[in-house]
Amino acid sequence: SADPLEQMLMQLVGRFTGANATSAGGTLSNQPGMDSGSGTILVGLAGFALIIFPILKFIVTGIIGFFVYRFADRRFQTGGGKKPAKLVKKLAERFAGKPQDALESRQLKVTRLTDELSAMRASIAKGESGGAAEKLIREASRRDRTLVAWRGVLGPLELTDEERVAVGKALAVYAKKEMERREEVVDLQSSWLKGALKGVSPLGSFYSRWRLGSEMDKQLSLEAQLFSALREALPEAKFEKLSARLVEAEDLLCIASASPEASQQTVYVLSFNGDTVASQVAQLQREVSAILALPRAPEEVVIRIGSPGGTVTGYGLAAAQLMRIRDRGIKLTACVDEVAASGGYLMACCADRILCSPFAAIGSIGVISGVPNAADRLEREGVKFIETTAGKWKRTITPFKVPSSEDLAKAQLDLQAVYEQFSSFVKANRPAVDVDVVATGEVWFGQDALNRGLVDELGTSPEYLLSAVTSRGCEVLALNWKEKANESILGALLGESQPALNGAGGYGVGSAANLAGGTAADVLRALEAGLGGSSSVSNWPIGTPEPRFQADSPLLRDAF
Repeated sequence: SADPLEQMLMQLVGRFTGANATSAGGTLSNQPGMDSGSGTILVGLAGFALIIFPILKFIVTGIIGFFVYRFADRRFQTGGGKKPAKLVKKLAERFAGKPQDALESRQLKVTRLTDELSAMRASIAKGESGGAAEKLIREASRRDRTLVAWRGVLGPLELTDEERVAVGKALAVYAKKEMERREEVVDLQSSWLKGALKGVSPLGSFYSRWRLGSEMDKQLSLEAQLFSALREALPEAKFEKLSARLVEAEDLLCIASASPEASQQTVYVLSFNGDTVASQVAQLQREVSAILALPRAPEEVVIRIGSPGGTVTGYGLAAAQLMRIRDRGIKLTACVDEVAASGGYLMACCADRILCSPFAAIGSIGVISGVPNAADRLEREGVKFIETTAGKWKRTITPFKVPSSEDLAKAQLDLQAVYEQFSSFVKANRPAVDVDVVATGEVWFGQDALNRGLVDELGTSPEYLLSAVTSRGCEVLALNWKEKANESILGALLGESQPALNGAGGYGVGSAANLAGGTAADVLRALEAGLGGSSSVSNWPIGTPEPRFQADSPLLRDAF
């Protein structure tokens, strides 16, 4: 009789063939209509279906799962450096208001002018010649961007256009793959360290070390591929010169920044669109510090100024930030496209060279101070203001009392001292300017400002920066520091916000109306707002008129 396995196979075959595979005393091989060869084939097929096929399915599923894991590992762990678990944790911490790690800050935005120009060229090419032309321009720009980083190494080789394309492509491929490899190594090292501290099994430790070793082999392989591509792209003599530099490099990705010529042709661009309290000065301070912290000084810093001026303290601090650049021996150029008056010009004259557009407003070298006085109105309302001071000149002019001639004289003396500092600062930074002629508070436009020596050249900032790229071959990078509105995401969602910027000493139409015809309470509220109450960002003492480097010329209000 057949054994149990053969009987099971006979039953299975019988279901598919319709034969009585389990007749008494019979076997699969001696059933009617079947010879021994057919029975053997059917037994083999049944064995494959029951035993071999599940094994193959397990193997194929395992292989597919492995590749899915590898894809997910690269996509979510090394792609952008953010693992899902880490991302969820960071979001929870941000909701709780925990400060962000300073090393992970992305507040300083860097924009490459050449990339913007290339993107515009690509868009135009797409409209004129189609998508293929657009793609070619973008790819060429990416290669050039890599070559710019290596210019200190490749510059002495005097590459031809064909060699530049080939070398740029090889470097771009290497840089992309090497950065991906390094991100993966960081994650592997972190996983291995956590496992070692927890005391993982020897098998797990061996696997982690094996993966790290594989990544090191991958590094050598990528470098070998880079050298091979460079050897094919360059003549023997040029490749030998390049090899001498590469052999000395400890890290091929850092060889560009280690080159002494790497930053000599870089121009950094800063922008200052100032308000009356120079609230952007904190942003300017961080941008200047970022430039001065570089290992090598750039060729030039360009500051684009647009401001009618404002508080003495705010614009004095802004000018001090620009003097930090000049004191380091870095060329500083100021570009004025619309207005740099009073405090704005105080900043501009810190530069080695000033450019302005043909109708930019320049000058207003002077100081202004004012405060409303409601003493008569308050007296009519029966309101008496009692004030105690220690120090003869603690208060001179206030809104609540009629100033004496002595008070007015002292206020004028204080204002004159600030004016003399302003005009002396202009004279020290622009010796050719006749301060007695220009420091009158007047505003001049374009050519008139040039004739009086307030600026050095007529031109706009876009044209100047474009010439730096096209004519001088500079790398132009615009810096922009973004302040965080709120540390807590939850707080932002609940409606918490920063106080509005209300310039101290600013008196609007509503304030004037309250002073003229409102109640006594309206008068007091208007005076509090005008003097810079709790909502003001000015640091000037409350209750005293604040001097300002601020243009107040009818010319600035004229329109074409």
